[in-house]
Amino acid sequence: MQDEIRGLMGEIIEVDPAAIGPDDHLVRDLGADSMAALELLAKLEQRYGIVIEPENLPELVTLGSTVALVRRLTEDSGG
Repeated sequence: MQDEIRGLMGEIIEVDPAAIGPDDHLVRDLGADSMAALELLAKLEQRYGIVIEPENLPELVTLGSTVALVRRLTEDSGG
């Protein structure tokens, strides 16, 4: 899952996925903007069949926190 999400992030923010570390901040370190964050949100929801609620958005800041959120939501939904 981590490699797949890393690939999505790299594709959306146009960065080599191999250059994305687990603690790299999407905005500060990788240069993502709000449109990229929304695109990532949509792709994660579509790919994993989850709904990311507004209160969870602050967790979409690093690869590690994003993977943890997606794992938690897929487990909660029985996926």
